[in-house]
Amino acid sequence: MNDVLARVLDNNTPKFNKNVTEGAAKKILKTAPEYLDEIITTSVNNMQHTGLEYHGWRKLTPKEEFDKLFTSPDKKTLYDLAVSDLYMIELRFVYRGTPIPRFVYLPYADRGNLIKISDTIYNIVPILSDTVISPSNKEIFVRLLKDKLTFSRYQRNFIIDGEKRDGQVIYSNTYRLAGRKIQDNLGLAYPAVSLYLLGMYGFKKSLEKYANVKNVKVTLDNVDHYRDMYHVYESTKLKPRNSKETYYVGHDLKILIPKDEVNESNKSFLDNFIFGIIYTFDVMPDIVNDFITLLDNHDVKDEVIYWRIVLGKVIFRNGYSIDKIMSEMTNHFGTLQNYMDNLIIRKLKEIGVDVKTVFDLMAVILSRFNTWLINSKEYNSDISNRYVDILYYILYDIIYGINKSLFDINKKFNKKVLSEKEIVSVFANSLTAKRIYGIVKSSAMNLTMNMADTPTDIMYPKITSIFKDRMVYSI
Repeated sequence: MNDVLARVLDNNTPKFNKNVTEGAAKKILKTAPEYLDEIITTSVNNMQHTGLEYHGWRKLTPKEEFDKLFTSPDKKTLYDLAVSDLYMIELRFVYRGTPIPRFVYLPYADRGNLIKISDTIYNIVPILSDTVISPSNKEIFVRLLKDKLTFSRYQRNFIIDGEKRDGQVIYSNTYRLAGRKIQDNLGLAYPAVSLYLLGMYGFKKSLEKYANVKNVKVTLDNVDHYRDMYHVYESTKLKPRNSKETYYVGHDLKILIPKDEVNESNKSFLDNFIFGIIYTFDVMPDIVNDFITLLDNHDVKDEVIYWRIVLGKVIFRNGYSIDKIMSEMTNHFGTLQNYMDNLIIRKLKEIGVDVKTVFDLMAVILSRFNTWLINSKEYNSDISNRYVDILYYILYDIIYGINKSLFDINKKFNKKVLSEKEIVSVFANSLTAKRIYGIVKSSAMNLTMNMADTPTDIMYPKITSIFKDRMVYSI
């Protein structure tokens, strides 16, 4: 009777999910090679024509790993005799027909999310993280695999349809310039997100692509005869807060958008996009005439160059020559075009952000900035905007090494064709086999790693039930 009762109870009692009770790390870490493979494949495919190819990965056998370690051309070989739960894979790069393999260690975990590094046992704590985008009540933080971007706002008045209204300039210091010093009358200006769309597509194409506006007008003349059919955006002509100009004279630029082409779906984008343009000309009013001339000439290629120089002026001010600005901006935009990978694109789509490029993402931010800030508490508390993450945190040092290597190769290739030796040197500087040890040997302990003081504790309540809650802007 007891056996029958035991079977009945066993058949009718809900079972624990072993992926939860025994820990998800063991299963998730098995996908680490595929995770890196997707990142590298997308990055290499997006690179300029450097001749570098990526042919996938493979796991080394114990003998191959031994041979790799002890047949090194280096005079000294250092090997950590302490036990670590690591295995080695080969990343199969090829440069102009010559194999340039890179070897990296990857981790694996045991039941209970336990992992041993240099004979010390740690338990991996999964992170409940935001999905790429994390809004606060002041700014929006975006965590891509290749960079972390912050989008903020600067409050400023503008004139719309003849009335002064509160507005905002959405900006992002995407180009990081160390040691910025104000040395001229331009002062510290904010790089409006609008300038990135303009520097990629030009004025009219940006409006058509992201707002479906096709009949925009731009002028410096009186527009009273247009006001019945157009929304008119213009400057207050007041000097920007950070300007150092003593004798400031504003500009007369007016941007006219047909009223019948404005709707609820594009109004926020139009306001934020146009505010960014007007503010930029408020900072540099003397360049407005060049913009009008370029539009009259219908030369989009020259206009794109113009906007990139304008963005460079905002960033570098008078510290760089025009040639230097163009060189830096060409590299900058080339890098930005490689920012999105299939993994990030999929994750963004899961939260209703369907984009293909970082410029598409910037356009979405211009459209939804206010909504995300106003609803930031609800957004961050919605579990559908969160996911359990382990791989990004555990593999961060390796991902950084991969991205830095490919970025440096691409940047050096812009100046000359690289030799095989130079390619190897770039990889050797950033993508070493033992980068994974950074999860425990860096100055700050990795977020996912906790010292396992009592690894024999009851597994679920003491170890595998623990999660850390991290919004991406806190990383």
